[in-house]
Amino acid sequence: MDQDDLKKRVCLCLIFLGNFVGTFEIVFGALILFGLLTRPASIPPIIIMLAAAATAKSEVLAQKGFWEMMHGSRTDCNAFGKHFLSIKGAGYGSVDNILTKNGD
Repeated sequence: MDQDDLKKRVCLCLIFLGNFVGTFEIVFGALILFGLLTRPASIPPIIIMLAAAATAKSEVLAQKGFWEMMHGSRTDCNAFGKHFLSIKGAGYGSVDNILTKNGD
């Protein structure tokens, strides 16, 4: 396998993964937004956020230290909001609540 072939395969893999993750974020984000299957729909975005933080911030942690990494990952804290949704579930005006009629 030559260098150009390897570059093409890596590029195709990155394009596929980008589209795959983007589709997951849109689909599960819409489910969370409308309150439909909120608890199970919040798990894949948590996994995506943890993987993104681990891959993007590991270099910053190694080179600049813990506090610089935490400052750079302050927007990644929305994973904690999704973790809350996975525990608490949807609210009063959600589709889940309307479909179950009893609220639990």
